[in-house]
Amino acid sequence: MTQLPFMGRRVLIVDDNFTDRLILKEMLKGLGFTDIQEAEDGAIAESKIDNAVQTKNPFHLVFLDIRMPRQGGLSLLDRLRANSKTHDLYVIMMTATASLENIEGSLKLGVNDFIVKPFNPDVIASKVKAIQFK
Repeated sequence: MTQLPFMGRRVLIVDDNFTDRLILKEMLKGLGFTDIQEAEDGAIAESKIDNAVQTKNPFHLVFLDIRMPRQGGLSLLDRLRANSKTHDLYVIMMTATASLENIEGSLKLGVNDFIVKPFNPDVIASKVKAIQFK
C-alpha cells in the first residue's frame, strides 16, 4: 500500500467565508490530507491551536485569512509567532486583496507563504508540495 505524502498531517483552515473554507478543504482532500479542521475567525482558531498543542496533536499547517471578524489573521499570526510552542507552525496567509500593506505586514510577522483568492488548485498544490514538514 502506498503512503500518501500528507497522511497524518493536520491542517487548520481559518476563514470567515464558509464557501472559501469548503473549496480549500476539497482541494486539500484531493492532495491527500485527511485531518482538516476549520475555524471561522482568529479567536476560534487560536483556541483550536492551543488545544491541539496541549493534547500533543499539533497542526502542521494553517491557512489563515487576513481579514476576519473578532480576531484577524495578522493578529493571530503575531500571537502564534510570539508563542514558543507555535512559533514554527507553517502558516500560509490568504487574502482577496493582494495589497502591498497586507503582504508586508504578513512578512514582517513571519508568515511562511502567501496566496491570493480566488483559490487556484495548481497554486495550492505547488505551495503545499513545497513545504518541508517536520
